[in-house]
Amino acid sequence: MIDAEQENREHEFELVPISPVRKLERRVEELEHNTVTHRDLKDMFLIVKANQQSVDEIVKLNRSMMERIADLANASANIVSKMNDFLSRIEIEELPEAKEIRGITDYNERLTKMENRLNALILALNPRVKKPVAQRPMARPIARVA
Repeated sequence: MIDAEQENREHEFELVPISPVRKLERRVEELEHNTVTHRDLKDMFLIVKANQQSVDEIVKLNRSMMERIADLANASANIVSKMNDFLSRIEIEELPEAKEIRGITDYNERLTKMENRLNALILALNPRVKKPVAQRPMARPIARVA
C-alpha cells in the first residue's frame, strides 16, 4: 500500500478552474500592450524637445518683429517731424502777376468807395439830383498761378 500511495502522490492532480487563469493571462497581455517602452519614451522626449525648440524660435521671431515694428514707428514719426520742420521753413513766394492783380483789385475797391462818397456829397448838396442807379460791384479777377 505504501507503494500505491506513493504512486498516487506522483500522479496526483487537482482540478483548477481555468477562467481565473485566463483572466490573468488577458490582464498580462493588456499590460504588455499598454506599457510604454524605453524607446517610446525616448521618442516622446525628442518630440517634446523639437516642439520646445519651435516655440523658442517663434518667440524670438515675434520679439524681433515687434522690435522692427517699434523701429518703423519711430522712423515714421521722425520723418513726419522732419517733413513738418521742412515745410515750416519753406516760404512761399508770390508771383509778380499775383502782386499786380492784388494791387489792381485794391485800387478798384478804393475807387468804388470814393465814388460812393462823392455821390453821397452830391445828393446832400443838391436835393433835386436823382439818386444814381446802383452799380453792380465788379467781380474780383481770378489770380492765375502758373
